[in-house]
Formats: sequence, C-alpha cells, structure tokens
Amino acid sequence: HPSPLLRILLDCVLAAGAIADDDFPPVSLDGVPEADRALLSPILDDPTMVVPLGEKKVAASVGIYEFLLARLDFTAKIVNEFRLGEYDIREMGPATFHVDDGSGAVADVRLVHETKDEAGKVRRLYLARGYFEIFGDLRVYGDGIIVLDYESDAAGHLVTDAVIYFKVKNDTIDKLSRLAERALRIVVKSKAALFVDAAKDASELIAKDAVRVSRRLERVEGVDEADLEAYREAFLPR
Repeated sequence: HPSPLLRILLDCVLAAGAIADDDFPPVSLDGVPEADRALLSPILDDPTMVVPLGEKKVAASVGIYEFLLARLDFTAKIVNEFRLGEYDIREMGPATFHVDDGSGAVADVRLVHETKDEAGKVRRLYLARGYFEIFGDLRVYGDGIIVLDYESDAAGHLVTDAVIYFKVKNDTIDKLSRLAERALRIVVKSKAALFVDAAKDASELIAKDAVRVSRRLERVEGVDEADLEAYREAFLPR
C-alpha cells in the first residue's frame, strides 16, 4: 500500500482535467517566512493541477490527529502494524520527514506554516518535493502544497478538508496517451482521498481503543520509546 500523502500527490500528477485554480479561494501566505513564500508562490501562482480532497468527518479528536501529524514516523508504525498501509517515514528535522512508499514515490515533506482562526479552525501548509516512478521507469518530478484545514464540530469530532496544488517539473503528462489518462483517472478517483482516509482510520483506531494500539506498538521493532511514552501520557488512562 502506498503512502497516503505521496499517493495523493501522485494522483494529482495523473489526474486529467483538474479544476482550475480560480475555482478556489486564494491561499493566503500572510505570516509565511519570506524564504518559504518564495518556494510556495510559484506553485500557487501556476499549478499544473489543483485537486480538492473534500470534507471528511472523523470519529476522533483534534488532539489525536495533531499528535499523529507531529510524529509521522511514529504514525507510520501504527499504520503498518494495523495494515492500513505499508511505507517508510523518517524524521529529518523539525516538522520535516522523508517519505518513501516503497513503490517509486519519494518526497521530503515539511510543515511550512500553521494558523488558527477565532473559531478554532486550523490551516496547515505542507510542502512536498520529490518524484514518482510510473509505468516502470518513467519518473515525475514535482513540488506539491497540501492545504489542510481541520476543526472540531459540535460533537467534538474532527472535520478535515484539503486541497492539493501540484506543479510538475518535467513533461511527463505530455507523454501520457489519452487512453492511459482515462485508465489512470479511474485509479485517481478511487485513491484521491487516501491521505485523509488513512489519517481518519488511524485517529479513529486510537479513539476507539488507545490501550490496544499501545500494546501492539510495544512489540513493533523500531518504535521510538520517547514517542511511545508521549502516546501513553496523552491517551492512556491513569
């Protein structure tokens, strides 16, 4: 199973007839450091494609979701252990992770900016830079911005929404035949929500039985003990 985050970006590359960027409100870069703004602006100003993921309701709290987003390498252990996916994520630095799905999708993903409005709605801007191998050895290089919004509803459950802006660095799309595009469109449609769905599944798993998750993780090789202890402190009954 591919990394949900990387598969979403791959779906963006393969999707035909993406929605025009003027169908979405402009993404504000207010407060984004100048160096990061210089990286994000070219993608937002001239994306190859823009893909909305749609709203998702999750039977888990914002706290669980944010815990997982802050520890993507730890989250990968949960996803792999419960067979929700199978991929490798390694922390590279503060809010930065190297993600490899084992099937030719590789990227460095970094949380660039986060804001929270008066109503409690959070917006995160992620920058993903890497490549995808498709059709065996055809490599697609590109940069993607994941605009992720989330908040709690009246019941205290998580509601997420996201839009992906993707800019291809080579002419791979021009090389795809129309027949290939139509076939790949079916795959894209079935997989376009994997990033949100995987986060949803993992969050709901913890919300349903945090003790079970902890016990399973205790026997998983390579789990960071500090992360596991933080998990116990945050979610296990005392």
